[in-house]
Parts: sequence; C-alpha cells; structure tokens
Amino acid sequence: MNRMYSLINSIKYLFVILLLSSCNTSMVNDSSSLPVIDIEYAINNIGANSNLSSYCLSIEYIPLETNEKSFVGYKSNVHKSVVANDSSLYYNDPTTTKIKEFALNGKYINDIGLQGRNRDEYVNIGDYYFDNGNLVILDRGGNKLLTYDDNGNFVSSLSLQELRQKLNLRSFRVNKVDDIMFVAGSSIQRNGIFGVADISGNILYIDSTKNLANQQVIDLNSIDKRGSIVNLSIDCGMFTYKDTVNILYTLSDTVKGYIYNKSDIEYKNRYLINIGEDKALADGSNLSHSIYVTNGTHYESDRFIFLRIFFGMPLKKSMGPLKILPLLFDKVTCTTFIPPYNETLKGYALNNDIDDGIPFKIDNMYGNKLYQVIDAETFINLAKKTKSERAKEIASVITPDSNPVVIIATLK
Repeated sequence: MNRMYSLINSIKYLFVILLLSSCNTSMVNDSSSLPVIDIEYAINNIGANSNLSSYCLSIEYIPLETNEKSFVGYKSNVHKSVVANDSSLYYNDPTTTKIKEFALNGKYINDIGLQGRNRDEYVNIGDYYFDNGNLVILDRGGNKLLTYDDNGNFVSSLSLQELRQKLNLRSFRVNKVDDIMFVAGSSIQRNGIFGVADISGNILYIDSTKNLANQQVIDLNSIDKRGSIVNLSIDCGMFTYKDTVNILYTLSDTVKGYIYNKSDIEYKNRYLINIGEDKALADGSNLSHSIYVTNGTHYESDRFIFLRIFFGMPLKKSMGPLKILPLLFDKVTCTTFIPPYNETLKGYALNNDIDDGIPFKIDNMYGNKLYQVIDAETFINLAKKTKSERAKEIASVITPDSNPVVIIATLK
C-alpha cells in the first residue's frame, strides 16, 4: 500500500513538472521549477509584445451616464478606480469619496452607501472588491470593512481596529473571503506583514519579513528625496485570483499563493521574480537607482498578472518620466513586458490595433475582461486622432464635462 501511495505521488509530481515545463522556468533550491516573471527582460525591452490584438478579441467604449446624481466630478486621468462584476461597473469618485454603480451599458444605477463615521458609513475608501456577490469596502479612515448587497443596501460592518493593533499595522489591505480575513501590509516597524484572521479578529496565521534596511546605517542624503524613508519599508502586496490569495513582499523573489480550507492554511510558491542587477538592496544603498516591486495595486486575471514596479530614477530613456511602471506577465506565453509610454494618457498603454482606437491603459481586470477609465476631455482629444468609428461617435455626443468613458477589452 505504501509503495502504491508513493508511486501515485510520484506520477502526480511528474505531471506537475511537465505542465510547468511549457513556460520559461528557473530552478528553486535546485529541486523544483516555477514560471519566471522576468522584470529584467521587460525593462530592457519596453514596448515589446504590446499590441492589444495579441491578447484580446474585441473592445467596447462605454460612456458613463452624466446627470446630477451620477456626475463623478473629476476631469483628470488620475486617481480613478473601477471594479466590475457580471452585471455592473462600480466607480470610485475621488472628489466625493463615494462609489457609484453603473450598468454595463453605462446607465447610472445608484450610489453605494454614505460618507461619514457611523457604523454603516465610510470615511476613506482604501479598496473595494466582491465577496459572494456582495460589494466589500475597506474603510481605512474608519478602520472597518463594510458590506453592501447588489442593490446597494447595507449588510454589515466589521471593525478592524483590534486586528490592526494585534498585527501592529501601519499600512494595510484586507481581503475578506467568507468568514476569513487576509491582511497584508507593513508594521509600525516597517516590516512586511501577512496574516489570516477570522471575523472575530482571532489570528489564525501570521507571516512576516523583517525590514533589514532599518538595521543598517544609511546615508539618506544619497537616496532619492521622494519618500526616502518610506522606500526603506518592507511591505506586503496582496491580490486574489479565484480561490487563491497571492502575496508579494518588497524585495522578494517569489509570489506565494495561499488557500484557506476550513482550519488548514496551505500555500505554495507560484512564480519567481527576476529583477536582475538593478534590484534594490536590503540595506537601501542603491535605492536611488534601483528597481523593486511596490506594495500597490496588483491584479490577476485569466490571462495576465499585473504588477506595479518602482524605480529610483530612469535607468533607460524608454522608461518614461514616471517612477511607477505597470508590468504584465502573460500566463499563456510566459512572457513579461511593459507597454510603451503614452504622453497623452500620462501612462503606459497597449497599442489598440483592434480598431485603431484609443490606446489601452489597464486600470483593472476581472475574469476575461480588462478595464480602462479615461476622462471625457482626454477621450475626445484622442478620438480625433484614431480611426475608430465607435470612439469618434461617442466623442461627438459627450463634452469635456461629461463623466468618464470606460473601455472594456475582452481577452482571447
């Protein structure tokens, strides 16, 4: 029986190795292989593999309805946020700190919740996502998680104050899945923290990476002045995909995937990260001219892993003027790339060769969809330069003061 069990396990192991071998891999401790998110290659080849048609079948332009109730009130291509499910688009209005729900055709439905400090109100939206069909809002200002149903009705409020104190958190993100909370961020001591807790605040699991930089004597005068102290922090970024919660520490070489099953917490290394010779050092000595993965917004969809990377100063002219770059890992071809910089969008965008329309700057992912939000004024200006009849049609019926346009690309 034991021999048979060992044989079955050996066959399973061999199957997994064969499955992973279809990707470019790198050895881990000389005993296993994982796909590699190759940041070094992407940095050296910015703009490669950046045609939208290589990954997507179609593109839609959805102007969000503009009226007194639906108006989101901003005219800038920054601080925008949209999440989606199978029936609605949820837009975070940065000027009023309020989430507005729109149908997939852009028609306004209603506002979600109210701003304030009561139990059923939020102060500052740090994140929002779906859990079992309900919309969950992380209220960082109020230290709580708020849940609303698909009609925008308040369901529950969960205080995070005690959990923050237990984990000694300075900055954090919380993903709630059923009755379990996954918490990731940085402690007061600027160590990376990942924890799992139940909704009563009981800690079920904790993982931490020590901030080696704070133990070193560092000449801050030699470091880029922009947030130099913050740059010394070790943070833990977190993103979910189906039943897996992924974490990635600053300076880490590995993406870990966690699954909570009843009373057991399982994790496995999912991807390796190669930054190369420009990787930031733990002592902070090269932060002004190095690269590392930020703890900011990361996503995973059916096709891509989307990470944000930070560099102290442009190492190459092609990197553009921004210090934060979007990085895409194609899970099908196992290639890593950074789209070219688009001056009008002030960001990195895929070439929209599907309809020769608006360049596509990824703002979010859900299932087999990619989402971009673009303010009306910029959309109008770009539509004039494209060959897309649909983009031109929309531009002709909106004004610079209209609500943004959401662009949706469907993956192959």
